[in-house]
Amino acid sequence: DVYTFIAGRGITAAEDPMKAAQCFKDEIIRIWG
Repeated sequence: DVYTFIAGRGITAAEDPMKAAQCFKDEIIRIWG
């Protein structure tokens, strides 16, 4: 839920929310993987 809070608007306002969510998830894995 914290991830949703941090990136929520960026994901929901994106043209392709599913892709935006995946990019965010990939970045989290890259940083904290």
